[in-house]
Amino acid sequence: MIFTSCTARLITILFFAFVAANANGETPSLVSGVWKQGHNIMEPRPKSSKFMKIIDAGFLVSRSQEAYRVEIEISPNLATPYFMQAFFENARDSKKPFTEEAIISEPKAQCSLTHGPVKGLRIGRDYRVTVKIFRRQGDAQPLDVLVQSVRSYLDTTGAVTRLKGGMRAQ
Repeated sequence: MIFTSCTARLITILFFAFVAANANGETPSLVSGVWKQGHNIMEPRPKSSKFMKIIDAGFLVSRSQEAYRVEIEISPNLATPYFMQAFFENARDSKKPFTEEAIISEPKAQCSLTHGPVKGLRIGRDYRVTVKIFRRQGDAQPLDVLVQSVRSYLDTTGAVTRLKGGMRAQ
């Protein structure tokens, strides 16, 4: 999981497939899975909470791997440092989500969360991303919780990723 727009990082795991893809000149494309102006009105609407607001969410697509991508606007009223946890629904086992954590020590207007690879996605199914903010690591009660549904327009159940007919990656 990479907190690409967050300065302080507890976890700095490089998503090797995207690093390799970028080294070969390929830029992963985002297939948005939330409603935007001009989109189908049945898509999940971007959510907001006390300190966070979804800008966009979906899946990054490259030739070799797919990954969750969530872009969040962070309130300037959120004092730093704080501890952030992100839970990405595991398409193969919803009871075992992918969990990532970071300590954020500097204020940021936006934060981009990326987690992959993700296998088992099905076209048309919604997957859940939950982001929690705590004053400090180990606190039992979060300051804020944001839950966002993200619609998949990808099928990653087989050896080859399929994109819903008529869709294009951005």
